[in-house]
Amino acid sequence: MTWRFQPPVATPIDLHTLGGGLGAMLTGGRSIREGGERALGSVFGARAVLLTDSGTSALTLALLATGGDANGPVALPAYGCFDLATAVVGADARVVFYDLDPRTLQPERNSLVAALAAGPRAVIAAHLFGLPVDLDAIAPLLPETTVLIDDAAQAAGATVRGRRAGARGDFGVLSFGRGKGLAGGGGGSLFATSERAVALLEGIRGRLARGRVGVGAWGALAGQWVLGRPSLYGLAAALPFLHLGETRYRAPGRPRGIALSARGVLAAAMARTDADLALRRRNAERFDATLRDGNAAGRIVPLEGSTPGYLRYPVANGALARGRETRRLGVQRGYPIPLSRLPALAGRVVNPGVTTPGAERLAAQLVTFPTHRFLRASDLRRLEDLLRGNAPTVDADRDLT
Repeated sequence: MTWRFQPPVATPIDLHTLGGGLGAMLTGGRSIREGGERALGSVFGARAVLLTDSGTSALTLALLATGGDANGPVALPAYGCFDLATAVVGADARVVFYDLDPRTLQPERNSLVAALAAGPRAVIAAHLFGLPVDLDAIAPLLPETTVLIDDAAQAAGATVRGRRAGARGDFGVLSFGRGKGLAGGGGGSLFATSERAVALLEGIRGRLARGRVGVGAWGALAGQWVLGRPSLYGLAAALPFLHLGETRYRAPGRPRGIALSARGVLAAAMARTDADLALRRRNAERFDATLRDGNAAGRIVPLEGSTPGYLRYPVANGALARGRETRRLGVQRGYPIPLSRLPALAGRVVNPGVTTPGAERLAAQLVTFPTHRFLRASDLRRLEDLLRGNAPTVDADRDLT
């Protein structure tokens, strides 16, 4: 019997990153006030940067920057993180949905073209689970007045033709929260990569409330560092108030600046992400090879010319998530319903009769496999067996690390 319980995703946290957050709180962050902005500007080619209290706040600000309903609705993928809906509600925007291709997670072209007929003021392209979207295919379809938002909250270091996901639209959005590839103990970023986006960003700086010190956020990050490992994650997952593994809609709050602790954690973490990214890719490539060598049931094909970040490894095969032992291996279902059926967006949808079969299939079938650093060789073998159609069994290894 094993007591190990793999988390679905593991953000790289260590004593160095925790120390960065603690040091920022103790010193007032004097030495890192502009460091995060400069680093993000260098990596993403950003011309202007706002560090926010969450990726959701960053996306909310991007939508606010594009104007109100008089400028049109917001085009949103019909499947994705519920925080996309939170940002739409926070910006008091209407929405027009477009479908995704469940084989690739790319926008379904005909559906996107139909959504563009509604004259959206902004199109959100969201990279899911570290698999990047081809914004080069989307941009030529957009009217000149439509702003393209490159939502890289889940991109986790993915690149497309040598450029980072997040750097290919007018605005880029990042998240440093729990379950993301870059640790911050909360926080996010909105950055402008086009000339018009710079002007729009400067126009909404005043809407950003002052950030907090972030003692609670730092404490939660320390708790994540302790409990987010296989030897203890089973205990954390059993605590209902933590809501681990749940997909929940959260009501919007006022966007704030990044907490001081999160700024310090981010500064320490940015130099330590490459090794974690390389390991995630190696593990995901093993899963991909397993599917290609078998019957490829549910394999999602990455964009040609891209290098995914593989925050998690997605598979469109709901049968893989059945059974208690699959949960112990960190296999988790994706988002349970399409955004087009989310009650929070009822009354905001411009095209309420739109059919989104791709999003419906993803909600019914998509599961994700862990790719993180806590996977041992025995875990990887059991996950590969599961992909081949073999039911996982309890490992006799009792190692609690």
